[in-house]
Parts: sequence; structure tokens; C-alpha cells
Amino acid sequence: MDTLLFAPKSLFRFARQILELAFCDSRLLTVVGLGLALSIVFPSLIAEPPKLDGRAAIIEEKHKAGRDSIHSLSCRVNVKSKTPPNSISEIAGKYWRSLDRVRVDTNSATIAESTVVRGDEITSFDRMTAGGATQAAATRRTKTDYPVSKCDLAGLSMMLLDIPGTMEFVSLEQLVAKATSCTASDGGHRIRLRFDPSPQKKSSWRVDIRLSPNVNYLIDRVEYRCETSDGHVVYREHIVESFAEPAPSHFFPQRIQCNSTVDGKESASRAIEFSDIKINTAILDGVFQLEFPNNFVMHDEIRRSHYRIDSNGNRISAETPTKTSSSVAPGVAGRIGSDRSSGADLERPTEVVTTHEPISWSRFLLPFFLVLLTAVFAVLVARRLRTRGQAST
Repeated sequence: MDTLLFAPKSLFRFARQILELAFCDSRLLTVVGLGLALSIVFPSLIAEPPKLDGRAAIIEEKHKAGRDSIHSLSCRVNVKSKTPPNSISEIAGKYWRSLDRVRVDTNSATIAESTVVRGDEITSFDRMTAGGATQAAATRRTKTDYPVSKCDLAGLSMMLLDIPGTMEFVSLEQLVAKATSCTASDGGHRIRLRFDPSPQKKSSWRVDIRLSPNVNYLIDRVEYRCETSDGHVVYREHIVESFAEPAPSHFFPQRIQCNSTVDGKESASRAIEFSDIKINTAILDGVFQLEFPNNFVMHDEIRRSHYRIDSNGNRISAETPTKTSSSVAPGVAGRIGSDRSSGADLERPTEVVTTHEPISWSRFLLPFFLVLLTAVFAVLVARRLRTRGQAST
């Protein structure tokens, strides 16, 4: 028992002696004080992301609750785009989502795309008709924050918002955290975000967001305004013209009008319509299963290889490594209905655009000072001990 009591007392006495030796030097006190102040206070001043407070923070939480209350969703999608003077295009499709599974079918005059997202993995089967022949490609890749197709609701429904100057779509709270600054008005129903120029983005952006209390605080209007480095002003607006209530107290945009201008002149417009909207109803598992031609070639960007698959997408052959380090592009892999319904074993290089948030140097400030202070502390203690030893002799 005496031994157990002696050990902590001895350690405490040793620690007290070390502190007395170290802190008798006023220079060390100055280094410790300044170092800790800089390493703790300074990073919080420069690295703290902007956030809403007060009434605006409550509305942001209500918006998140309204958005997250939609656990499953299916609808038809129709997008009509117009580019001056007379270029008009139209695509249609179908969208399904259940928890972390998504399927998007997109159809136009010449292209049909089917894409399934499961967690962090995307599988797609694309068909293109040209000159009377149908060509197809199957790919597997890692999920990003980009919309998986032109009928993906991530890029159309305003449930998610694009980061200015990128093709990435994130939630409202994530966009606020990425902004340089944020302010709120109209009782928190209007939010203004500012994005200053950076090495990754040469232009400054302003984003104005309006949330409607009548539809569970969903977003009903977003305006983007950019002042480019060469003096042009780019403006675009996304306005929800009507909401649907497919389930009691659950709302979803029904029609969205998008307009873009450059220096005040119209550059593009787009009308988006959602129909046959169903919220929080069961979706069969078979919806999220793509069908492929048997013995088709799958270009796997995750494994950087290609191999043959059966009609359900299961691998039925050995893998062949992809010759290039880049992913394979959406291109020709085979001809449906031909004698050989698999894809040709050809490489299809393409550019893969990935973005990562730059790591702020300030996050390394605290560890740096801690290591530095430990080293200074050790040196001064060793020097003090050596001085005392020489004095005693």
C-alpha cells in the first residue's frame, strides 16, 4: 500500500520540479504564451467557416428537416432548353430514389442513358443511335458530387445547389459553410452568400437564396451573380413557379424556370417540369437493377479494367487492365443486335475532372506549435539541469 501511494507522490514531485526548472526562465514563459495564443486563437479566426445564427439558423434547420423528410422519391422529368437565337432542345426521363440508391433514365432524340447509384458507386448503360445503328457502352465508376445525367434531380430540383464556378452540387448548409461570408434578411428567409476569388476560382460570386415557409422552407428562388476577371457580369436565376404536394405535408417543385444572361443579354433559358411525383412510397428493388446485353464489356473505372458481364451486370470473364491511367470515356463499346453483342475491347480515354477542397495551412498551426514548444521546453529543461549539475560540482 505504501508503494502504491509513493508512486503518484514521486511523479507529482518530479513534475513539479521540472516545471519549476522550466518556468524560472521568463523567455520560456513568453514563448509558451505567444505560441499557445497563436496556435489556438489565430486558426479559429481565419479557418472558422461562416454559419447562420439566430432566426436564420432555425430556418436552415427547418429546411434541412423538410428536405430530409423525403426518404424515397420517383417522378418523370422533362427539360426544354433554349439558346438564342433559335436553338431548342428537349430531353425527358424518369427518376427514382430510395435512401442511398438512385436510378436515372434519360432519353433524347439520339441518346438513351440508364444510370444507377448505390452508395459511392455508379453503374451506367448508355445507347446512342446514329446512321441507323445503335451503339452502347457500360461503365462503372466512383460517385462524385456531380449530377449523373441531365435528368438527375441533384442538378435540377433545387434540393441541392451548385457551388459557384463548379459542377458540384451540395446541400444548403454545405454551401453556406463553403462561402466566404453569409448574411440573412427578411426574418431569415433570405440568405446572401459571397464567394471571393481564390486560386481555384478567379471570379467573385454572390448567391441569393430564398426559402418559402409555405412549403416546409424549401428553396423557391436562387440567384447567382458573377463578376468575371475580364469585366463581364454573368447572372442566372432559378425560380420555382409551382410546388406539388404529392403526400400530406410533403412538397416538391413542380415547375422551375431558369434564365441566364451575360452583361444583361439573354444567353440561355430552361424550363423544367416534374410530373407523376411520388414521395415516400415503396420502390421495388428491381428498379435499381440495370439490364445489359449478355456477354457485354464493362469498362470499370474503379478497378481500372474491363471485363465481360451477363445481363444482370455480373462479371463472367477475367479482367483486362486498362492501358491508360485515366477513366474510359462514354463512347462506343458494342453494337446491340449485331452478331457479337459485346463491346469491342478498345480503350476509350477521357478527361476525369475531380475536385478536392484545398487543405488550409492553418490546420497545421496548432500541431506545429505544440511540437515546437515541446522541443523548446526539453532544451531549456536540459540546459537548466546541466547548469545545476555544473554548479553543484
